[in-house]
Amino acid sequence: FAPILATGIWIRRIASRWPRAFELVRAGADEQARGERMIKDIQGRANQAALLIWILVVLMAFLGEVKPHF
Repeated sequence: FAPILATGIWIRRIASRWPRAFELVRAGADEQARGERMIKDIQGRANQAALLIWILVVLMAFLGEVKPHF
């Protein structure tokens, strides 16, 4: 479960960058373009983290079902 929890913490850290990006977009002019690039970067990282957490959840379900003995 530790990797799942760590990925959840990673998602929270990614999400903490959203408010700053939205502030830049609201500021307009050159800041708006920077904010939009920042949003795209944050969204990409969030998508990676979300995909990873789902992979880990499926892996945990699989391991729970087959119960391998290491």
